[in-house]
Amino acid sequence: MAESRFLKGLLLANMMLLPFVSADVPVKNVFGSIQAGSGSFLLQKESVTGSRRASPIHWVFVTDCSAYMFNEGNLLLASAHAVQQEGAFTWIVYGCQRDDQRKALGMLAHPTANVWFSPEVNLTDPETGEQFEHFQASNRPVSVQAWYEATSPQEDAIAIIDP
Repeated sequence: MAESRFLKGLLLANMMLLPFVSADVPVKNVFGSIQAGSGSFLLQKESVTGSRRASPIHWVFVTDCSAYMFNEGNLLLASAHAVQQEGAFTWIVYGCQRDDQRKALGMLAHPTANVWFSPEVNLTDPETGEQFEHFQASNRPVSVQAWYEATSPQEDAIAIIDP
């Protein structure tokens, strides 16, 4: 019963993505085909090859360099690859101080995703010049800004997502 509600909730969440599916690729009606345990509850495009066009979206996410976030980031990339999500993917990583951490990030679950290592930055109050203490998400704004300025992405939209 709980699994069925979860699957239906996941389906509804995926249905919200319909405005982003290109008009030239029809989407199957999957409401009538939900079967517990069948694995066929996600939106599926009838034609995946041949009808894809260049995506105007660049998907970006920021994590620290912990083992936990390594798993989270790779799960996100594996999911995107499994559903053949269009667009470029960049994983911005903050705080990798050791060579083994940087080397591990060469093992990505998406064949075309890129990793960009953000420099560590101390946040400073622009009015007083005092340094802010680091907090859980303090790496995100400075990392995204540094990546954007360094790489000048050409896509029409940048989607900043969480793994």
